[in-house]
Amino acid sequence: MHLKYKAFVIILIIFYFTNLTNAQIVTCKDPNNLNPQFPCPDPSYNPVCGCDGVTYRNICSAEIQNGILPGQWRDGTCSGLEFDIIPTITNAYLTFTFVQPINTITIAQMVIIDQYGAMVYYRTLYPDLSGRVEMKISETEHYRPGVYIMLVYNEKGDYRFKKFIKY
Repeated sequence: MHLKYKAFVIILIIFYFTNLTNAQIVTCKDPNNLNPQFPCPDPSYNPVCGCDGVTYRNICSAEIQNGILPGQWRDGTCSGLEFDIIPTITNAYLTFTFVQPINTITIAQMVIIDQYGAMVYYRTLYPDLSGRVEMKISETEHYRPGVYIMLVYNEKGDYRFKKFIKY
């Protein structure tokens, strides 16, 4: 009987610590406060790293659209590099914003590939001291209609890609 009691206590302790860990993860995000359709007044890309390890577009996106509690985020990205393109469906140009953490600023490369696998654009990105590169890419107005992939990578092996559509 004594052995069964010890096994019960061990299982109870494991259950307690497992739930304690899960409770700590959940407390930084309020699922009742999600409003994904809320139109944030400032659509600019100023990424923040949420307590859940996800990079959000800006503070409004983190707190209002995704339920991250106020102050449960930090400025910057969660990963080595992030970028954003607006709009993702275009007939003219793209606004490109690239961001890296300040302590890991490196030169990066940006490539645009068309739906047939041909490279249509290449550029080396030289971030400023804040780790940002912002630019308007007007060459896209001359692209054929279709789906394109934008790939950004650095010498550390970090990479991200996004697609956009030219109509």
